[in-house]
Amino acid sequence: MSETEASSAPPTKESGKHPMLRIIAGLLSLAVILGAIALGAWLLVRGEQFPRTDDASVLARYTAVATEVPGRVVEVAVEDGQAVEKGDLLVRLDPTSYQLAVEEAAAQVSVLEAELAEAERMREAARAEVRVAEANLELALASEQLAAETLARLEPMVERSFVTAETYDEARASLQEAQASVVAAERQVTAARLAVPELEPIRQQLRAARINERQAAIELDRCTVVAPYDGRVVNLDFPPGRMVLPGEPLFTLVDTSEWFVVARFREGDLRRMSVGKKVDVEVLTAPDRTYTGTVVNIGWGIQTDAQFDATELPFVRAELDWVRLARRFPVRIRVDQPDPVETFRVGASAVATLREQP
Repeated sequence: MSETEASSAPPTKESGKHPMLRIIAGLLSLAVILGAIALGAWLLVRGEQFPRTDDASVLARYTAVATEVPGRVVEVAVEDGQAVEKGDLLVRLDPTSYQLAVEEAAAQVSVLEAELAEAERMREAARAEVRVAEANLELALASEQLAAETLARLEPMVERSFVTAETYDEARASLQEAQASVVAAERQVTAARLAVPELEPIRQQLRAARINERQAAIELDRCTVVAPYDGRVVNLDFPPGRMVLPGEPLFTLVDTSEWFVVARFREGDLRRMSVGKKVDVEVLTAPDRTYTGTVVNIGWGIQTDAQFDATELPFVRAELDWVRLARRFPVRIRVDQPDPVETFRVGASAVATLREQP
């Protein structure tokens, strides 16, 4: 067959399929590209409207359990990981020395109470002596007045010789004797008043002894450490027999009544945040569940590498110092219904998404 005949031959059925396949492939590629663009735009818009972050972790309030008095541990009533209720016994110290201190303080109070009672009796007796001395002084004063009046009546009579000089001298001697009796009676009253015992010093000693007794009772009570709230024991690893000091951490008690998620959102997302808004929370310890949370606080300050000064502000590290990255601020979210509680563990990873508000 010649070249002219070959070139004029009609196209086969197979060769006619290639343009159609190319068109379909191009349309599919265009559809995928447009779909990816649409999906990216949708995700961008949704991300702006409903910010999401996986830079989040579970948080709860917790307390380092410690004793308030020194002593030797005689009982550890809980185990690591155990759930406890408020008032449950956690640790007990040897109370022997503290019990003796209570008994000694009580004995001191009893002694001072007896001393105060005896002093009160002596005070009453001394007051009676004061009353007797005051009565004697009144008699002496009356005698002095009578002697003075008698002498005054005799003076004009002596001048007229109505009475003898001897009588007048006797009256004057009686006045002098009465005056001396008054002086002696006044001294007796002063001495009797000084002999009345003062009760205030003993009362002050008794008050101090009672304070010591109460303090000893408080320290005895502090030999027993109980749970201040419902929670779970964490990081307990010591046996009975250990000597402990006041304030020395023994283990941690996590408060399981409330659970929080601290989510670090970009600073540009904070404008959509406000206290009270609802957030979807996913905890990686239970990836098949989504919990509802409520924003309770939005961070007002953070530290950076350049500003780090060991203050109490949260520290959020910028991973790339040579790129201007959006800062992240901690948003505290309270989990509304943390059920089951066993799902939540302090420090567990979480994801937080601002949900559409009703």
